[in-house]
Amino acid sequence: MNTVVTKKQTSPFFTRKASVLTRKRRTTKKAYSPSKRNSLGSPIQTRSASRSSPKKRSRRISEDRFIPRRCCKSLDLQHFKLLAGDEKEESDSLNLYNKSVAETLFEEDEVSAKVLSFDTVVEKDKSVVKKLRKYHVDVKGALSSKRKIASDPFKILDAPGLSDDYYLNLLDWNSDNILSVALHNSVYLWNAETAKVDHLLTLPGDATVSSISLVDGQMSNLMAIGTDDYEVQIWDINQKRKLRTLRGHVGRVSSLAWRENVLSTGSRDTMIFNNDIRIANPLISAFRNHTQEVVGLKWSPDGSQLASGGNDNLLNIWSASTGGLQYKFEEHQAAVKAVAWCPFKHNTLASGGGNADQTIRFWNTSTGKCMNVIDTKSQVCSLQWSKDMQELVSSHGFPQNQMVVWKYPTMEKVTELTGHESRVLHTALNPSGNIIASAAGNGDETIRFWKLYDLPECRSVKTSGSIEQMSIR
Repeated sequence: MNTVVTKKQTSPFFTRKASVLTRKRRTTKKAYSPSKRNSLGSPIQTRSASRSSPKKRSRRISEDRFIPRRCCKSLDLQHFKLLAGDEKEESDSLNLYNKSVAETLFEEDEVSAKVLSFDTVVEKDKSVVKKLRKYHVDVKGALSSKRKIASDPFKILDAPGLSDDYYLNLLDWNSDNILSVALHNSVYLWNAETAKVDHLLTLPGDATVSSISLVDGQMSNLMAIGTDDYEVQIWDINQKRKLRTLRGHVGRVSSLAWRENVLSTGSRDTMIFNNDIRIANPLISAFRNHTQEVVGLKWSPDGSQLASGGNDNLLNIWSASTGGLQYKFEEHQAAVKAVAWCPFKHNTLASGGGNADQTIRFWNTSTGKCMNVIDTKSQVCSLQWSKDMQELVSSHGFPQNQMVVWKYPTMEKVTELTGHESRVLHTALNPSGNIIASAAGNGDETIRFWKLYDLPECRSVKTSGSIEQMSIR
């Protein structure tokens, strides 16, 4: 019986593949390595690598469709482009800068690589920003360095009897918009809103006022008055009555500083007393390191440090927590009366020296380092930090008797204010911070009011275009 064997029909694809495999088998030969021999000295037979290694089968890598593969991505480039923000809102110069940075950091073929991006841009919620920066946005143009400051004061008050003593502190302005000034043996209050002048007190006999200091905040009705007969009087300026008298110094009290209910007093007897005015025996501590009269005294905004300047050219920093001396600065070459804490930079203090020094120094009271020194070419009498911008106002004595507005920290001059005919010994800022009052002694005896910048309508103080002149008495 004849059996017919039929060949299985195959597709051209399998036939072509089979022929290729057959051709590979025919061409493959056994390879021998003459350098390798067995223990008997015969060559060891080895197969070629192509014969011994099995053919690798390609497998498809499963991926999550929401998580891209990162093996071929440049994460540094992606991070850079994500932080670059929306290029549509950036200026051409900024785009050019970003492009040059990208070309420097990454390869040329990586710069154009696509990274994760969204088709729709999420709108930013600017309502919170508007609420927090409402005032600063309104006065942005006024606070710029290009603004023009009037060279003349808009108001002048005559202050007959204002002492020309460099070491006294006779002018202050509180949060209730009350300006106080000491004229010889009397103290007067001027209401900046009503322009009303009130007489507070006149010391008996030959005693004169050597320092005054108003309280801000909830205790703004209180005022401390130092005299040259060694007393400190506490007054209620609303009721116009004396509350109590503090004694203990054996020299005139030439400097005062409040820290809530604690009043610090500096005297010609070189002592600093800290008094809690709420208790019967108010003296709670005393600081002593000066060798001459304490003429400058200011508490830091957070109440952690007290700065004291003396006629011995020393600037001392006292710690409220330890109750002792923290730093002693001896760089000034004259009396240090002008001391002012920066309201926008923590633990930054500015101090000014007298006629033999004429410098303004900036201190980091956390490290005890002097950060900068500016030679003003004139006696530094007082310093005031701006409340709304990074500026400092200094008043000067010999030889120019001017005021200077400085841009901080570059210390570039914004403008100079002139007009006083004597040393500008005292300055004070109004509650809004846009008006500064300056006072000069013998030969001038005036208090002048200068507008540093305009306020938005909600905070503005109405002032006339012409100069108003009146007497404080």
